[in-house]
Amino acid sequence: MSYLYNKNIDNINEEDISELIENQVFEDENLEYKREINPTNKKFKQNFLKEVCAFCNSDGGLLIYGIGENVDKTPYINGIGIENVDDLELKLRSFINHHLDPRPIPHINISYLNVDDKNVLVVKASKSFNGPVRRRINSDKTGDFYIRHGNESVHMTIDELRNSFNLSGKIFERIHAFKEKRIGKIYNKNEDYFNIITHLIPFESFTPGKHLDLSILINNNSFKNIYPSFSPVKYNLDGIITYADERNYSQFYDNGVIESCLSYRNIDEGNRQLSMPYFETLIVGHIENNLKIYKDLNINLPIFCFITISGVYEKSIYLGNNFIPMSYNKYKFDRNILKLPEIIFNHSNIFKNKDDLGNMFKFTFDKVYHAAGQNNGSPNYDSGSWNPKKY
Repeated sequence: MSYLYNKNIDNINEEDISELIENQVFEDENLEYKREINPTNKKFKQNFLKEVCAFCNSDGGLLIYGIGENVDKTPYINGIGIENVDDLELKLRSFINHHLDPRPIPHINISYLNVDDKNVLVVKASKSFNGPVRRRINSDKTGDFYIRHGNESVHMTIDELRNSFNLSGKIFERIHAFKEKRIGKIYNKNEDYFNIITHLIPFESFTPGKHLDLSILINNNSFKNIYPSFSPVKYNLDGIITYADERNYSQFYDNGVIESCLSYRNIDEGNRQLSMPYFETLIVGHIENNLKIYKDLNINLPIFCFITISGVYEKSIYLGNNFIPMSYNKYKFDRNILKLPEIIFNHSNIFKNKDDLGNMFKFTFDKVYHAAGQNNGSPNYDSGSWNPKKY
């Protein structure tokens, strides 16, 4: 596997491309060189889709335009001519959107670099979690399925197709089974408490043999609880953990799953309301921080996000804050456990814009208020987009 594929595409720079040439790195199952690029050429379009399709059906890979190969297959930079970068990217994405079926998730990422005054285009295709992906050209209704074998993209065999369909389904089942099992254990332990539970589960966490080196998080203070505290991070059997107490913690499993729980007693009369508007700001901030950690650890998208709230039966939502003092939702929850709609992070832009990240939670947060009988959704979206109040 090419070492460069493990880097986030935003972190791939000119020096990385130069090292490929200096170290004479050959093409492999995760790396393909192309000397030229011509999006108006029919054969180019077919080959581009073929390579992307093959990477999506394998373990992902990098397709680099502007690098040629000598007779002995050693690479050299020849560069490509790019008159309009935005137009070129638009055409490539159009090829993917209209001729790969189903459309790969996560999205294909594209980057442009200038190496020794020569333009290089890098396309990163991660393993698609909704595969297998097929290439369809024009009115072709059947299409071709490709996969990487060594440094070649070839047709998938019947057995490879069968295994790909089965693997995608099994991983989905394992993700949901893991989440359900953990929610059950947390609820049984914290039955007399309000519990806000978040699960971040990268799709690749449940692929065979996934283990992360989490040592970098032990002393850098970046891994925190939902309600930030100065709790130390330490190893445990499952990976690493930080906690304020046994019910308020964040667990980072060594396969990449992050489970966090914010818990407090709900028996006292004064604690019978769920302060949801305030907790939303904590949740979004917590998820944002963990997504940054994933990026630093080069965890690939897609990443599933689950939010579960328990211990709320016959409780109401408390809206008390600086803008609505002592305001209560007069309706109450009709169930004890709220399993909220999942969110799927499948585009690298979530790492760049906090407002866009907050907007992704609107449907999920609104569901909490609807579950408590309130027609309006979260007050943190009173302008239609993420605009959290000051608490």
